[in-house]
Amino acid sequence: MKSLWVAALDVLLVAAAALAGSGGCVRLETERNYMVESKDGVQAIVRAAALCGRGVEGKDISFVVRALDADGQIVGSATGRFTGTISSAGGGEAQIFVHCDPEKVQRLEVKELE
Repeated sequence: MKSLWVAALDVLLVAAAALAGSGGCVRLETERNYMVESKDGVQAIVRAAALCGRGVEGKDISFVVRALDADGQIVGSATGRFTGTISSAGGGEAQIFVHCDPEKVQRLEVKELE
Protein backbone atom coordinates (compact mmCIF):
# COMPACT_ATOMS: atom_id res chain seq x y z
CA MET A 1 0.00 0.00 0.00
CA LYS A 2 2.88 2.34 0.80
CA SER A 3 4.35 1.91 -2.71
CA LEU A 4 0.99 2.91 -4.20
CA TRP A 5 1.10 6.18 -2.24
CA VAL A 6 4.68 6.81 -3.32
CA ALA A 7 3.75 6.19 -6.98
CA ALA A 8 0.74 8.54 -6.68
CA LEU A 9 2.95 11.21 -5.12
CA ASP A 10 5.48 10.85 -7.96
CA VAL A 11 2.71 11.36 -10.54
CA LEU A 12 1.47 14.47 -8.73
CA LEU A 13 4.96 15.94 -8.53
CA VAL A 14 5.58 15.37 -12.25
CA ALA A 15 2.22 16.94 -13.11
CA ALA A 16 2.90 19.95 -10.88
CA ALA A 17 6.30 20.45 -12.52
CA ALA A 18 4.72 20.34 -15.97
CA LEU A 19 2.16 22.95 -14.99
CA ALA A 20 4.66 25.29 -13.35
CA GLY A 21 6.92 27.11 -15.79
CA SER A 22 8.62 25.21 -18.56
CA GLY A 23 9.22 22.03 -16.59
CA GLY A 24 12.91 22.24 -17.42
CA CYS A 25 12.27 22.41 -21.16
CA VAL A 26 13.71 25.89 -21.69
CA ARG A 27 17.27 27.18 -21.49
CA LEU A 28 17.60 30.86 -20.62
CA GLU A 29 20.53 33.15 -21.41
CA THR A 30 20.98 36.87 -20.91
CA GLU A 31 23.29 39.61 -22.03
CA ARG A 32 23.55 43.33 -21.54
CA ASN A 33 22.22 45.53 -24.33
CA TYR A 34 24.98 48.11 -24.74
CA MET A 35 22.89 49.98 -27.34
CA VAL A 36 20.76 51.33 -24.46
CA GLU A 37 22.52 53.72 -22.08
CA SER A 38 20.94 55.06 -18.91
CA LYS A 39 22.20 56.40 -15.60
CA ASP A 40 19.31 54.53 -13.94
CA GLY A 41 20.29 50.99 -14.92
CA VAL A 42 20.94 48.53 -17.73
CA GLN A 43 18.79 46.81 -20.31
CA ALA A 44 19.06 43.02 -20.51
CA ILE A 45 18.18 40.84 -23.47
CA VAL A 46 16.87 37.45 -22.33
CA ARG A 47 16.80 34.60 -24.84
CA ALA A 48 14.96 31.32 -24.43
CA ALA A 49 15.53 28.08 -26.32
CA ALA A 50 13.08 25.14 -26.19
CA LEU A 51 14.84 21.88 -25.32
CA CYS A 52 12.15 19.18 -25.17
CA GLY A 53 11.09 19.05 -28.82
CA ARG A 54 7.90 21.00 -28.18
CA GLY A 55 6.92 24.64 -28.04
CA VAL A 56 6.35 26.34 -24.69
CA GLU A 57 3.93 29.18 -23.99
CA GLY A 58 5.97 32.27 -23.15
CA LYS A 59 3.40 33.48 -20.63
CA ASP A 60 4.19 30.37 -18.57
CA ILE A 61 7.85 31.30 -18.19
CA SER A 62 8.71 33.88 -15.54
CA PHE A 63 12.32 34.83 -14.94
CA VAL A 64 14.50 37.09 -12.82
CA VAL A 65 17.54 38.93 -14.15
CA ARG A 66 20.16 39.91 -11.59
CA ALA A 67 22.88 42.49 -12.14
CA LEU A 68 26.08 41.58 -10.29
CA ASP A 69 29.12 43.65 -9.37
CA ALA A 70 32.77 42.57 -9.43
CA ASP A 71 32.35 40.77 -6.08
CA GLY A 72 29.28 38.85 -7.26
CA GLN A 73 26.94 40.95 -5.12
CA ILE A 74 23.50 41.74 -6.51
CA VAL A 75 23.23 45.44 -7.34
CA GLY A 76 19.82 45.23 -9.02
CA SER A 77 17.21 42.79 -10.25
CA ALA A 78 14.03 42.69 -12.32
CA THR A 79 11.44 40.04 -13.13
CA GLY A 80 9.67 39.42 -16.41
CA ARG A 81 8.03 36.88 -18.67
CA PHE A 82 7.93 36.10 -22.35
CA THR A 83 5.08 36.75 -24.75
CA GLY A 84 4.01 34.43 -27.55
CA THR A 85 5.21 30.87 -28.00
CA ILE A 86 8.79 29.72 -27.71
CA SER A 87 8.88 27.29 -30.60
CA SER A 88 10.80 24.04 -30.62
CA ALA A 89 12.60 25.11 -33.80
CA GLY A 90 13.41 28.64 -32.72
CA GLY A 91 13.28 30.48 -29.48
CA GLY A 92 12.06 33.61 -27.81
CA GLU A 93 13.48 36.92 -26.75
CA ALA A 94 12.50 39.48 -24.13
CA GLN A 95 14.03 42.76 -23.07
CA ILE A 96 13.91 44.00 -19.50
CA PHE A 97 15.31 47.03 -17.69
CA VAL A 98 17.21 46.44 -14.45
CA HIS A 99 17.33 49.48 -12.16
CA CYS A 100 20.84 49.77 -10.68
CA ASP A 101 24.08 51.74 -10.90
CA PRO A 102 25.21 50.75 -14.42
CA GLU A 103 28.87 51.47 -13.63
CA LYS A 104 28.88 48.74 -10.98
CA VAL A 105 27.44 46.02 -13.24
CA GLN A 106 30.03 43.43 -14.26
CA ARG A 107 27.70 40.69 -15.42
CA LEU A 108 24.06 39.61 -15.65
CA GLU A 109 22.49 36.29 -14.75
CA VAL A 110 19.01 34.94 -15.45
CA LYS A 111 17.02 32.25 -13.67
CA GLU A 112 13.57 30.83 -14.35
CA LEU A 113 11.10 31.41 -11.53
CA GLU A 114 8.84 28.57 -10.49
